[in-house]
Amino acid sequence: MLLFKKEAFFFQFYFNFILDFKLLVYFCDKYHFMEDLEYKLIEKEEIANLHFPQEDILKNENLIAERSLAVERAISLGNLEHYKVKIYFSDDTGKKKVDTTIWALTDSVIVLKQNVTLPINRIHKLEI
Repeated sequence: MLLFKKEAFFFQFYFNFILDFKLLVYFCDKYHFMEDLEYKLIEKEEIANLHFPQEDILKNENLIAERSLAVERAISLGNLEHYKVKIYFSDDTGKKKVDTTIWALTDSVIVLKQNVTLPINRIHKLEI
């Protein structure tokens, strides 16, 4: 009888752990989905018609450094593997996102296909 109680206890513990983990994943995905809704999806060709203010959208130095690393990684993957990335950015009218490949990089802009450029200082984040 003692063995059965131990097995029941571990089963209940395991079940609760899995349930808690699934709930955590659900709410994290839901939050990420809600955050994603803030950004309007546009085509990369529309970027050429947008106006970008000069100031950096990110104020935290750590976030700026993370963005730089993400841009460098994205260009490497874009050139070597033709990976598409989601770029989250802001122009003068609001938040936008585009799903594209980064082809080149300068000190101040990223270059997409068809010589479309996007200022690095207006990028919130990249998802590879």
